[in-house]
Amino acid sequence: MRFSGIAAVSAASLALTACATMTKGGAGAGGGGGMPTATYPIGACSGVAPSDPSELYVITLGPGFKLTEPDVTHSGHPRPNPNHPRPHPNRLDIVTDLQDGQSAVVKIVLADPLLSFPGAGLAIQGADPNVSDVFCDAAIAADGRSLTFTDHRAAGKATYGSYVLGLVATDHQGSFQLPVFIDPGVDNDGFRLH
Repeated sequence: MRFSGIAAVSAASLALTACATMTKGGAGAGGGGGMPTATYPIGACSGVAPSDPSELYVITLGPGFKLTEPDVTHSGHPRPNPNHPRPHPNRLDIVTDLQDGQSAVVKIVLADPLLSFPGAGLAIQGADPNVSDVFCDAAIAADGRSLTFTDHRAAGKATYGSYVLGLVATDHQGSFQLPVFIDPGVDNDGFRLH
């Protein structure tokens, strides 16, 4: 990633200011749509069945990460099409075929050395009020290069949730850092391969 001069400092300053003003409550709580103004904490799992080892979804943010065309690879499952396409898909989205009572582990790996997580409080948060219906047990690995969370499907609860992934991008010279927030989603409502 390459940033230069005043533009980089301005962008970083604006991003940090926006980050500092986020409050708990949600985009629908007084917001007029558009960019979310809040996040929801991802809590500990309670009453969620352990995931089957085959239900592991790995998203790797590769070297040369670009915001406009992120270098993203998925492993663990094919990247199928959701039964109900979402309005704003991005390359970090996951589609599962979890049934009621099942859970999966999602792992996000930073392969680009210029990316890092900003810390536990900003690395991952729920983007929807239904976060506890879909996600739990988020944690950053000891080496700081990956994070995991549990994705689950409960009977009668939401089958789709989105989260806010927080990253810090450093320029090639190490002079500037820019906070980046992406809001991918996880769809547990089944999929089609074509």
